[in-house]
Amino acid sequence: MIILGILEYNTKLVRPFRPGFHTCTTCVSASSCVVYGCSTTTSTDRARPARDVIEVIKGSRTIRAFTSGPIPEEDINMLLEAAMWAPSHRNEQPWEFARVGPESRAKLLKMLQLKIDELLNSGKVPEPARPGLLSLKDDFGGAAQLIAVIARPGADILGTQQNFAATAGAAMNMQLAAWEKGIGSVWLTVGSVPPAKPILQAKSGHTVVALPALGYPKETPPAPPREDFRERVTELP
Repeated sequence: MIILGILEYNTKLVRPFRPGFHTCTTCVSASSCVVYGCSTTTSTDRARPARDVIEVIKGSRTIRAFTSGPIPEEDINMLLEAAMWAPSHRNEQPWEFARVGPESRAKLLKMLQLKIDELLNSGKVPEPARPGLLSLKDDFGGAAQLIAVIARPGADILGTQQNFAATAGAAMNMQLAAWEKGIGSVWLTVGSVPPAKPILQAKSGHTVVALPALGYPKETPPAPPREDFRERVTELP
């Protein structure tokens, strides 16, 4: 271990290359990256502080086209662990996860393709949005893994609402943790329609909150504009 300021590097741990996050000359053509595992760094990398939560949040993007590389099993486990650390009412942890296999994926894909065709034929999809939909129509953009995030029902209406909100937080934890590892994702809702529930083996009363498609991005799109938060804040007496 070599401790550089607040950043600790483990040169024995090889992690996937995260394009665009640093300037390592070795990693430009390598399958691993210096800051996160390989053995040679540039001066820029040595001085680079650990990314904080705000940086990850602002840097994350919705990815609709992925490379063909698989996600290591240890990274999938890390994403699920991150999801488990979302807050929940009385720490009930009211979520479940379903890793989608080839047979289930094919059934979900047919449903997604029908919906995308419907949207594209409606004439209501802006031209800039069409390429992303067409990419998803082609086997979820080539995503390496789909994971359904499912909320359990509560004891009453309020409890069910709390469980849904907490489970959405678990899905967000998963996606932010993925981005920190260089894994992109898109939050899909195709799993929430009634025909998808038996495919995902969601139990009676359970709600499929999200179906993130995960994989390594083919490219990282620019940040879309955001409104000033002051326009959305009401100061109460």
